[in-house]
Amino acid sequence: MILALDPGTSFGWCVMAPDGAILAAGVWKLRRHAKDRRGLILARAQAEIDAAVGKHKPRAIAYERVFRHSSADAKDLYGGLVGVAEIVAYSWDLPTMRVPVAVWKKALTGNGNATALGGIKPPTKTARRKFGNLAPHRVIPSYLAAARAKWPGVSLEEDSAAACGIGDAARRGLHVQVKAEKKRRKAGFNAPAYKPIR
Repeated sequence: MILALDPGTSFGWCVMAPDGAILAAGVWKLRRHAKDRRGLILARAQAEIDAAVGKHKPRAIAYERVFRHSSADAKDLYGGLVGVAEIVAYSWDLPTMRVPVAVWKKALTGNGNATALGGIKPPTKTARRKFGNLAPHRVIPSYLAAARAKWPGVSLEEDSAAACGIGDAARRGLHVQVKAEKKRRKAGFNAPAYKPIR
């Protein structure tokens, strides 16, 4: 059993059985008020992850490995949340798995980029207030549509669908296959001899 995590202020999580069935999934809302310190988000995340591990007793924790961030704040928050996940895993003596974004998206949708339309959803209340009948519809990410199709009996939001994709890729060992492929390529690659610049 794997506890899969999609770190962020809307923190997606999923508990996945070895056969790929979703036992539990959801989103922890960790947003803070402007006056709250950033550590509050990390403390809430630690409490939620610890409670999920205590309740579901997973054998491993998998989380999304992100290489690019939209801002320095996003990068700092991601690093803190991953650190908290590693602390909880250490305290429960659980192994961790880092699953790259492209790996779980490709496993779920067949496309590592996964930006294709998965459908549309109605405009937000704010957009309807502002634009009335001209409010634009929002796009459903293709990974959300794929996750809802793969696990039809489970109510999924964007972040919990991402966590389910992460858990599925980790369960199938896809993150390890990517590492092995990179090592194989590196071993067969003959780099030119080093020449100092003069």
